[in-house]
Amino acid sequence: MRRDTTTWVRACVACQAAKVHRHTKTPLQPLPTSIPHFHTVHIDILCPLPESRWCDQDTQNGRLGVIGAKVHDKDYFERELTALKQQRLNSTGTFYEKTTNAVRASYIVAYKVAQAKKPHTIVKQLVLPCAKEIVRLVVGEDAPRNLNNISVFNDTVSRRINETSQNISEQVVDETKSPLFAIQLDESTDVSLSSQLLVFARCMVEGDFKDEFLFCKTLDIPTRAHDVLEIVNNFSEVNRLDWVNLVGVTIDGATAMLGSRSGFQVLVK
Repeated sequence: MRRDTTTWVRACVACQAAKVHRHTKTPLQPLPTSIPHFHTVHIDILCPLPESRWCDQDTQNGRLGVIGAKVHDKDYFERELTALKQQRLNSTGTFYEKTTNAVRASYIVAYKVAQAKKPHTIVKQLVLPCAKEIVRLVVGEDAPRNLNNISVFNDTVSRRINETSQNISEQVVDETKSPLFAIQLDESTDVSLSSQLLVFARCMVEGDFKDEFLFCKTLDIPTRAHDVLEIVNNFSEVNRLDWVNLVGVTIDGATAMLGSRSGFQVLVK
């Protein structure tokens, strides 16, 4: 079949006439950066483009009509340019305030989804459509337009969740860097029969004790005290936790933890 198709195409005069035998490759060139906003706009053009025509009625009115495009006169673009120049793009302008609130709302939604242990795709599929309907019924018909500025793409929500998790982890580590802290270790097995090491920390924050979940790491099977110590030590080195400030270690009754010679407590001492 492939051979018949090739023979048929080679015999077609129209196909041979339309075939491109010479390809022009434009070398990559650096694009100069511009400081003013919207000073230079770069557009990737995909050919072939539809042909444009002059509309008699629009030509008499001094306007250019393009097939498939909205017709605007020259004054329209001048008004848009003037309005753009008048916008304050710094922290005191309306544009900055709207953008900041939209980004903040996106982070809050991602945080709530992670707290509820729901898939991040639920934001675009369910949360935003429901929010628009609620706002439309309670506030008004035009209110849902303000929610269009909130980025709820799946990749964006996933990135927001990861960034929020990283920020919470950094806050917990900073609190653990108090003069004195203690840790509690527990070994558990998840649904995939993988051994997980859970580490909790207790530290003094503003004159009161505070318990926080520190980290969770996968353990090799069989689990040994040296492996547990290596994981905890690597985490301490990466986050710059000083072993000197460690004043207490709480463990369960596992053999790897309570060994009198090679247990975790003995190795920590």
